Amino acid sequence: MDDVKFDAAGFLALPVKKRIQHCRLMAKNALELSALATNKDHKAAYVEIANQWHSVADDMTGKATKTGQQGSKTT
Repeated sequence: MDDVKFDAAGFLALPVKKRIQHCRLMAKNALELSALATNKDHKAAYVEIANQWHSVADDMTGKATKTGQQGSKTT
């Protein structure tokens, strides 16, 4: 698992394409944590976190595609 920390200000300073990549990486990390969890509730929580990260990335992907700004720094 990659050592990823979330820095909101740094995240918002990234171009949208990089933010989308970061969200996908966070989702991957959450799924890895789910695989390591021994408690079924914890596993489910990590899967839900991964789903939320993917949802954020999907939302940004749709907005970036509609506006043609995937490389810009829009929110």
